Amino acid sequence: DRHRTAPGHTHPAFPRHPMTSRERLRLALSHRQPDRPPIDLGATWVTGISASAYAKLRPALGLPAGPVRMNEPLQLLAEVDDDVRLALGVDVVGLW
Repeated sequence: DRHRTAPGHTHPAFPRHPMTSRERLRLALSHRQPDRPPIDLGATWVTGISASAYAKLRPALGLPAGPVRMNEPLQLLAEVDDDVRLALGVDVVGLW
């Protein structure tokens, strides 16, 4: 399930059942404490990552390097791939 947490992250009240990204975000937005802060990378232009940093991030995560697709060309922001989101435990996905 792509909404599950990264390996090793579980909900404190339910240690055997990881909190989903949706649960985590809803709790945070309602000012209640989730298992960890929700992570957003590239869901908006404000939370984007520069193409040059993204090109270095993929190999640093042990993921194959490749051409970086641009999400926002004026700011040179990269489009974040699903494998990077999964590796970092990202909870938020942009709806374009």
